[in-house]
Amino acid sequence: MIDLHRTKILTEAAAAGEVAGWLQDIRCHRAMLVHGGSAMQLAGWQVLTDMLVQQGIERISFGDFQPNPLYESVQAGCDRFLAAGCDLLIAVGGGSAIDVAKCIRKKLLAESGRKTAFLVLPTTAGTGSEATRYAVTYLDGQKQSHTDEIFYPDVVWYFSSSLASLPLYQKKSAFLDAYCHAVEACWSINGTRESRLHAEKALAILQKYGDIYIDAGEKALTCGETELAVYRQLFSAAYWAGRAIDITQTTAGHAMCYKMCALTGIAHGHGAALCVAALAEDMPDLLEKFFLQKHVDWLLKHLQDWGMKLPTAENVDVAEEQVRLLADNVNPVRLKNHPVVLSREYIEDVYRRILSGR
Repeated sequence: MIDLHRTKILTEAAAAGEVAGWLQDIRCHRAMLVHGGSAMQLAGWQVLTDMLVQQGIERISFGDFQPNPLYESVQAGCDRFLAAGCDLLIAVGGGSAIDVAKCIRKKLLAESGRKTAFLVLPTTAGTGSEATRYAVTYLDGQKQSHTDEIFYPDVVWYFSSSLASLPLYQKKSAFLDAYCHAVEACWSINGTRESRLHAEKALAILQKYGDIYIDAGEKALTCGETELAVYRQLFSAAYWAGRAIDITQTTAGHAMCYKMCALTGIAHGHGAALCVAALAEDMPDLLEKFFLQKHVDWLLKHLQDWGMKLPTAENVDVAEEQVRLLADNVNPVRLKNHPVVLSREYIEDVYRRILSGR
């Protein structure tokens, strides 16, 4: 176990004793689990729920949210938590489940004045949300960015086998999200020596294990120790990329991807990677300055090898309409973290290249 950022980081079922000790210390009686439908099929779920039974902690479930979660889900979750008399919040899932739980925790503090105990079991190695003070929701179709120290969990508990059964496309997109976090942390104007070290650590792991992880394809829930060792490394990389971006914040790559993902239906990490790759091609001097060329070359190669290009737009008129809409919805706050100033004309050109599959 390591203790970083005031969060205990635990791994595998062997850490059950430490989690049980924490639960005894905080004296909780009823937990609300924020999770998607697939979470209940994972090995970590059984370990967790068995432990709650052993500790005499009742549980209720909350799964009323979508991949790009609406803020209404946060209010619904908060209402359910309070109505059920819960005193422990647990997120089991990827970035959406964790972000919803984060925002529920913040709202609970505002409504009850109490800081709710918060446990996270990540099930994808990508967003690094378990390591950041940020969360994203949507209100009236618009992305809402939230920042608060209360978003840091008390405990993060990784189960490596959670990655074994992810669909291949989800593996790729989550992986690319972590990769882009690390790249953007390196070139962000808010970068520090610490963030650079975190990002370089993440990139080294991702490049070493990326092909092994993706080439394995979609596997069964059971897997051997060799595979588990790879999955542990992937979780570690996503965590360190998250720690890096927690310091620097995201830049234009992420600022430009949210609306594009909503319009095209591609996953968040996939969209971020397309944007980062397109932006990087126009920044040779900065890539040299930050020693990033080899990392960008790796990204470009794997976008091609993994078949992660966006399908070509059907016609120019539709593409131009999309381009204008996308440019209208770029997050200006995150653009300020980018190392160069991007004009509206340039942003539209980047979108044209991505939408045309160039």
